[in-house]
Amino acid sequence: MKVQIGLLSILACGCAFAQTNATDAAIDGYVQDQTGGYVTNAKVFARNLGTNIEVSTVTNELGYYRFPLLKIGEYEVRVTAAGFGEYRRSGVGLSVGRQVRLNVILKVGSAADSVTVTADAGIVEPGTAAIEEVVNEKAVRSLPLISRNIYNMHLLGPGVKGVPSNTFGTTQFAFGGGDRANWSVDGLDDTSRQGSRQIRLIINTAEAVQEMQVVSSTYSAEFGRAAGGQVNTITRSGGNEYHGSVLLLERPNELAARAPLAATKAPYTWEDYAFNMSGPIKKDRLFFFANYEYNPYTAPTPITITDQNAKALNLAPEDLGASRLGETFHTPSGKLNFKLNDKNMGFIRYSRFTNHQPTGLGGGLTANSRLTSFDDHMNGGAAQLATIISPTMLNEFRFGVNTRTQLNTPVGTAPVAIDIASVANFGTNPLGASGSTETSTQLIDNLTWTRGRHTFKTGLDYQTTGYSALSALDTRFVFNGLAAASARAAVTPLNQYLWTVAGLVDPATNNPYRILRFGIGNPDFSIVA
Repeated sequence: MKVQIGLLSILACGCAFAQTNATDAAIDGYVQDQTGGYVTNAKVFARNLGTNIEVSTVTNELGYYRFPLLKIGEYEVRVTAAGFGEYRRSGVGLSVGRQVRLNVILKVGSAADSVTVTADAGIVEPGTAAIEEVVNEKAVRSLPLISRNIYNMHLLGPGVKGVPSNTFGTTQFAFGGGDRANWSVDGLDDTSRQGSRQIRLIINTAEAVQEMQVVSSTYSAEFGRAAGGQVNTITRSGGNEYHGSVLLLERPNELAARAPLAATKAPYTWEDYAFNMSGPIKKDRLFFFANYEYNPYTAPTPITITDQNAKALNLAPEDLGASRLGETFHTPSGKLNFKLNDKNMGFIRYSRFTNHQPTGLGGGLTANSRLTSFDDHMNGGAAQLATIISPTMLNEFRFGVNTRTQLNTPVGTAPVAIDIASVANFGTNPLGASGSTETSTQLIDNLTWTRGRHTFKTGLDYQTTGYSALSALDTRFVFNGLAAASARAAVTPLNQYLWTVAGLVDPATNNPYRILRFGIGNPDFSIVA
């Protein structure tokens, strides 16, 4: 069991902000009159156009305001003050980690006098020291993604180098080294630490993702737990309108082109079906998003054990033909976003990914009974509650649990594995009976305080990771043949195996080929060596 406890340092920033938010975005600025004077106690409202959830604050003595924790999406900003006309700006798009500076000039007049701006132009984004790239929702929905692996989309980002994955494997990023990267989903850690390198723990599909962010250096302490890059994923949420989509992808072999003289390959099938739906449960208060994706494929590989050798080894018909390699992915997920009242809002999310392989990679000289089936089950849950304590103080609490269980099961039932060089590999996979479970539990609480033109952020991040594993004994016997000796010619690997099983005497030594009696539990059994 590994336990990690971290206390985030206090962050202070002035007019130029470092990369800060792991799940949200921010808007700040100054409110002035037409003479350049600061307008104090002006009311500033930010309304999410998707959910109609509105938050508010007031300007301080310097005319400064700040919304440090805004859910990503499109916003309308509204400013009112006594003796001035109302100001509105719509079309303010916020991506994860984005810091928007929106300065406002109010004109003298009554509340009925209104100035409306309907474009994102003119908004200033303060420079940041972080090297980052954000794949926004439009890009996620539009970019072709044959592998269905969302992390492949980051490989064109600044400071990002790596190797893509052609399925749901882990895309390799080179920043900081393979064991220094950190993966997160909705601001909670999603990093697996069981192997020699850190990879993602729970898989999400593209249909369930709203935005993705890679920060390769100079990120804030809020991310933590890594000396390399940060890979941050934000899942989709519902809004006040109902939306849904259906995805159907197939690759019919009948339509695949093949050169006239090319060898015929074993049939390969690949399909992908996805469905999602989002909308309100209670308008302006409670919203849902649900997604399900089903992705089966088969890629049989021919077995090349000759009929003569198969007959000599008495292999069963089901050991021959072609391997049954394939995978079946199921990826359901759901998310509820809520507004309890004007001061409390948040979300609850559940993600699941399962993969079943009837056999591992086989074919060639490996019989089907030598293979293993593989099951991979991932489950992730997360919750967040953001609380407005005062116009200048906010708190965000997050809690999450991720668990992954992997199980390998031998296909065959023989007690040992036999490797006969250039002839066949059969029996039971010696390392087939194995499995592991990794569970990560995390609690985060961050407090943000705005005073004057400065924002302070402090928090607590506690995480515990548990890991258990089961491995089998490697009961493997290899027959490579025997070199020629004075009393006999060279022995082929196949004959070495057959003569050992038959208990024949080796003329070179006048001793029987060896048989090792090996007892584990009850009863004992004999295996050849």
